[in-house]
Amino acid sequence: MSDPLTELDQLCTRIREAETPTDRATAYGQALAAIPRVQSQLRQGRQAEILLMRESGLTDAEIGELLGLHWARVSAIRRGVTSSGSEKRRRKPAEPEPGG
Repeated sequence: MSDPLTELDQLCTRIREAETPTDRATAYGQALAAIPRVQSQLRQGRQAEILLMRESGLTDAEIGELLGLHWARVSAIRRGVTSSGSEKRRRKPAEPEPGG
């Protein structure tokens, strides 16, 4: 797996290399607008992986050791509690579109 931070750095480099200030400002704006969606997808993905680890028999403490997190943080992620303390309702998986 490639390093996500390297990929983000490469994105910033590509934006800086855009031809005009208008192109660069537009690209920066588009990237910034995408951050909340991407952050949500990352949270959901991490939660799903932690749930899979729990289903495989690992405890929150064991998962925490593997991920470098305190067991209480693992528990909160598993339950969908964000770092701000609010609890998010788990989304149901998207229904497949008919014919797709």
